[in-house]
Amino acid sequence: MANIPCVAVAALLTALVWFGVVVYQVYRDRYRTWTELLFLGMFTFGAVYALADAIFFSADSAREALGAARMGLTALTLAEVFFMLHGIVFHTRSRGVFLIAAVPAAVLLPFVNMTMVNGLVPLEGTGPPYIPMYDPFWFTLWVGWILANSTVALGAYYLTYREVRRHAPRPARRMRLMMTSLVLMVLLGGATNVVLGYGQVKVPPLFSTFLVIPGLIALYSATPAGSVGMMGAVRRWKARAYSVRAALLTFEDGTLIASRVRPEEGGMDEDLFGATLDVIQNFMRTSFPGLRGKWLQSITHGEYTLVLERAGRTCLTLVLRGRETDPLRRAMRDALLAFEVVNADALARWRGLADDARGAGDLLESFLGEDDEAG
Repeated sequence: MANIPCVAVAALLTALVWFGVVVYQVYRDRYRTWTELLFLGMFTFGAVYALADAIFFSADSAREALGAARMGLTALTLAEVFFMLHGIVFHTRSRGVFLIAAVPAAVLLPFVNMTMVNGLVPLEGTGPPYIPMYDPFWFTLWVGWILANSTVALGAYYLTYREVRRHAPRPARRMRLMMTSLVLMVLLGGATNVVLGYGQVKVPPLFSTFLVIPGLIALYSATPAGSVGMMGAVRRWKARAYSVRAALLTFEDGTLIASRVRPEEGGMDEDLFGATLDVIQNFMRTSFPGLRGKWLQSITHGEYTLVLERAGRTCLTLVLRGRETDPLRRAMRDALLAFEVVNADALARWRGLADDARGAGDLLESFLGEDDEAG
């Protein structure tokens, strides 16, 4: 059939777009937090699903097509797990759902891979192209699981959108665009599988072909032009979970560059604080050789949490009352990277003089001012 190569090319285009989203996110340093890692997982397995479809559509033998069909369904199942986890963590940052999502997926995956596709039927004649034949029981169970995960994920995204809309109506429009791409992803990505599975219609299966549309929308949403303001609104909303009591900027050798402390937290010796943190990190790296090359990320003591984020030569430490969030950690890293670009020469020849660093005070004040914005 002449239209099959076209469908294979379309599936390959979808894979390239989705892999493009992954590469672009990594290029932009968007792989540091749980939210970002889950997003990358969702798009990576979505891209593998589309790539498997391209192989399926262009397979020369039934064995090759069957292997591609099973690989695609496995990738789609894993993409759905990451989709649900990203929606929940984006809204609540609850990591307890990891186990809840992993258990049914781990039980389902072997059957999806081995028994759900129980054969192939030629579209015409006796050879390729093919359409897959599904086992009714496992296919129904799989579709129900997919719908349940998608419902949970879309519900979590909607709750996040509703909060963002309250705090910043304009960025909420960008998030509405992202939500539209997610709904399209569920509808277009699953519709052809369901119709083919229950109807066994002898038409060229589209599978992931339409996913190029939400992929392009997601790619735009990932750019600074598409995401500006949206993540800031999410961060301000989630800032209700903590209160920044102090902020300290230190050089890689532990010397203090700048600090800001709320008046009610008086009595803090900023120089001693920075030196003590450096001693603790050196102790951890010396005592546990496996930690060499790594750094301390957080310390909790009573109701206070110290959140640390590093860039090339500097480290930003926030003293929180409450719990950290992924948007806060992302904002910390972005602020550090921007600071290091502005002060590249001064940091390369660092003399331990705070006056050599430009914008350090404004950087710290931007985090201490979050409480007013969140309120």
